[in-house]
Amino acid sequence: MGINEKVHILPEEMIKNVKITFFPYSPEKISREVELFSDELKQSFIKLGVQIIPFEKSLVPTPLRRILKWYLYALINSALAFLKKIMGLKHDSARPGLKTLSQIRKGKRVREDISIIALGENKEGNLPMDYLTSLKNSLVVTVIDMPPGIHNETDFVTHFNTAMNLFAHHMTHIVIGVDKEKWILYNMNAAHPIHLREKDSKNYILKTLIPKLSSPIKPPRLSEFIIKEEDFDPYDDFHKKFTQDIIEGANLFNKTNLYPPGKSLNDLPFRNEFYRWVGKRHLDDRSGMSYGFLARQLPVKLPKIFNIQEAENIFGNDAIKENKDYFIKDDKIYIIIKSFQEKICFEVPEVWILTQRSGCDKTHFIPSEDLIKIGLSRGKMILATPKGLKLQDGYRPSYDTKVILAHAVGNAIVANIIRHFCPTCPFPNIIENNGVSINHWHGYFKKDFIPAGWHTHGAKRPHVSCSTPQAAIYALDGKINAALESLRFKKDYLGDIHIEPHHGTNMTYSSLVDLANFLSGNAATRITELGNKHLNDYEIY
Repeated sequence: MGINEKVHILPEEMIKNVKITFFPYSPEKISREVELFSDELKQSFIKLGVQIIPFEKSLVPTPLRRILKWYLYALINSALAFLKKIMGLKHDSARPGLKTLSQIRKGKRVREDISIIALGENKEGNLPMDYLTSLKNSLVVTVIDMPPGIHNETDFVTHFNTAMNLFAHHMTHIVIGVDKEKWILYNMNAAHPIHLREKDSKNYILKTLIPKLSSPIKPPRLSEFIIKEEDFDPYDDFHKKFTQDIIEGANLFNKTNLYPPGKSLNDLPFRNEFYRWVGKRHLDDRSGMSYGFLARQLPVKLPKIFNIQEAENIFGNDAIKENKDYFIKDDKIYIIIKSFQEKICFEVPEVWILTQRSGCDKTHFIPSEDLIKIGLSRGKMILATPKGLKLQDGYRPSYDTKVILAHAVGNAIVANIIRHFCPTCPFPNIIENNGVSINHWHGYFKKDFIPAGWHTHGAKRPHVSCSTPQAAIYALDGKINAALESLRFKKDYLGDIHIEPHHGTNMTYSSLVDLANFLSGNAATRITELGNKHLNDYEIY
C-alpha cells in the first residue's frame, strides 16, 4: 500500500501515541455537566495510561525558521495575488497573505505531538487552534453542552449540518456534546455515536476517541502520487463501458439518498477569514467536502501463482525469509499466503480505478471535470486525469483514496487466492473480465438483507478516521480473511461488505448500476440508509 510509517492497529497500542493537555478555562463560563464530563474524561485517560501534560508545560517557543517561512510565503502569496489581479485571474491560495499572517499567534504554542482538550466557548484570537504548532499531528477536542435538538432519533443530515457548523465555529477537529444522561462524539467522518454516561466510558473512550487522537485525518496530498495529466480517454474502446457504469450508476444512486449534498467552506460559519484560511489549509487547499464515494475498478490480469518451493528456486532463499509474509525482488512486491497447510506466492498486481475527485457532487458529477483514474503499482499511488483536463487549484484526490486502493488490490489478491483453491468459483473471472464496483456511503445494511455471497467484516475494529493508514489496513486485512473464511467453510464469495463503525459501509459489487438497482429494488424495506440506524445489527464493542 506504500504505507511506510509505523502503524498501530489496536487501540491499546495507539495509546502510546496519545499525549493531551487541557486548555485553561473559567469554571463560571461552562456548565456543570461540561465540567463533570471533563473530570470523567480525565479519569478515563488516567486509567488508560494516556499522558496528560499540564498546559504551561506543553508550550514551546515558535521556531524562528517557522516564522520566517510564514513571512516568505506571505510575501510570495501577496505578490502573486497582485499579479493575478492585474491579469484578471482568480487567486485563492492555501498560503497566507500578509493580512492573514497578522492574525497568526506569534507566542508560545502547544508542542506538535500534543492534542488539546477544550471546554465550552472560547474567544476569537484565543481559541485552542491558535495554539497548535501542527495541523497534521495534533487535534483539538471541544467539550460543549449537547446541541439543541440532538437525540437518538436525529436524522443524518441534521447531525451532519450541526457538526460542520460546530467545527467551524469552535475551530476544532472533534466536538463532544454532553448532557446529564449521554454524550455524543462528532468528527470529520460525519459520525455521531451517542453513549450513555452511566456506561463504561473508559471502553468507549478507548474504542472511539483514542484512535482519532492517535491517527488524525490526513487528506492525501498530490505530492504522494505519481501524476499523469491527460493520460487516458474515458470513451476509448477499453474505458467506455466503465465510464458509462460510473455515470449511469451515479444517476441511479441519486435516487437512493445515500449521498448527501456536500459542504463548501464558504458556507460554514467561521468567525473570520483567518479561521476560514486555517480550515482551507487543514483540508490541503480543498474548497469543500462531499461524503461517500463511487468507484469502478477496472479488470485486472491475475498474476502467476508459485508454491513456496518454486518461489525459492526462482527468487532465491535470501528473498524468502522464514515467517515473512512478503518480499521485494527487482522492485516488485510478492506476498506469501499461508492457508490450508499450503504456502503460495505471487506478485501483488497493479490495479486501476475510475473514481471522482474530492469535493465534487458524487451523483451529479461532470465527467470531463470530475472523473479521475487512480492506480497502485509496486507500492506507489498514481493519479491520472482524462484527456483535456490538467490539474487545477482545489483539485484533489478523495480522502478515502487509500481505502479505495486497499479494496482494489484486495479484490485482486482475493481473486488470485480463490482461483488457486477453488478454480470453478466465479469471482476471479469477474475480476479479470469485468472488474467490480467499490462504493462507500455513511450508513449500514440491515443484516438480514445482505445478499448471498457477500461477507461482512470490520465491525469490531476501532473507530478510525477516513484517510488514515489504519482504515486502509483494516479494509485489506478484513477482505483477505473474509475470503479465506469463505473457502474454509465452502461458501460462495462474490464480494465483501466492509463495516467501518461510526463511519459507514464499503461494498464491492459487480457494477455500480447493479448495486444501485439492487438497493432501489429494496427501497421499500429500507435495507440501508444514511446514519447509524442499522449499526446495532452488528456487534461493534
